[in-house]
Amino acid sequence: MTITIPRINQTKTLGLALGGGGAAGFGHIGAISVLEEAGIKVDYLCGTSMGAIIGALYAIGMPSNEMMEFAQEAEKIKISSLRNLNLTNVSLIDPEKIFQIIEKAIGNRTFEDCKIPFGVVAIDIESGTEVLLDKGTMKYALMASSAIPLVFPPVPFGEKILVDGGLLNNVPITHLYKKRVERKVGIAIKNFTSRQHLSGAIFKHYFAGDYKVLKQAKMFKRLQENLNLLADIALRSFEIATSDSTEHRIQKANPDLVVRPEIEIELLSLDKASGAIKLGRKAMEDDFKKLESLLI
Repeated sequence: MTITIPRINQTKTLGLALGGGGAAGFGHIGAISVLEEAGIKVDYLCGTSMGAIIGALYAIGMPSNEMMEFAQEAEKIKISSLRNLNLTNVSLIDPEKIFQIIEKAIGNRTFEDCKIPFGVVAIDIESGTEVLLDKGTMKYALMASSAIPLVFPPVPFGEKILVDGGLLNNVPITHLYKKRVERKVGIAIKNFTSRQHLSGAIFKHYFAGDYKVLKQAKMFKRLQENLNLLADIALRSFEIATSDSTEHRIQKANPDLVVRPEIEIELLSLDKASGAIKLGRKAMEDDFKKLESLLI
């Protein structure tokens, strides 16, 4: 149940870091709606992966109700359908449809156009180092920050080839310190579903009779099922590889508050964005008194 959020008399500057989380990252929209209602001003904003995409909408001044319309557009995309599988490139999924809705929302805006100073995190795949993107056209930076290895293709950006920033810094609180804000808050998406979903999919595929059925199925049906499962395995591997480093970075950054929405959807389930938004709002409502005490 949505509660009424009181407006607060903010006296402290605020830096906000939005973490990655795939489709669960739409929860950031719900969290932002609480900040709006309270009249809270964000003085610096940083995001990784889906946190970068939602952060960009916030940074350009898009209100949360319009962000929800963006989410509704995304819900129409069935990302694992055969027509979106990327069979001739270096990734499992063609990001074109996602890029189209980002481009529709962001256009050719630059970081310099943002109403809230904003940066996004990506990884230089050649050097293995973290890169903060905060200058020039945003849309390619957003694609780079959310380019999960194997699942989506790397993104050329200047002289670098970039992939998802979650590899090293999934909740980029560390970058808030460079802006000298008085209060540092992160939103870290907690997602428990992908591991159960993956275990069930593997069992169904190999041990519950589906494997024999698939072998007799038409080639394109087999291809879709096999690539869908491969994408799920890649995504779960990405989660495992980054979870420890994410928590280590959060603890090392010692933020004033970390809001942790618990959102139980698979990483690519864009069709469940509305549910994620509600859970993101609930998490911020639950922590609102803590946030208020930090800012007044």
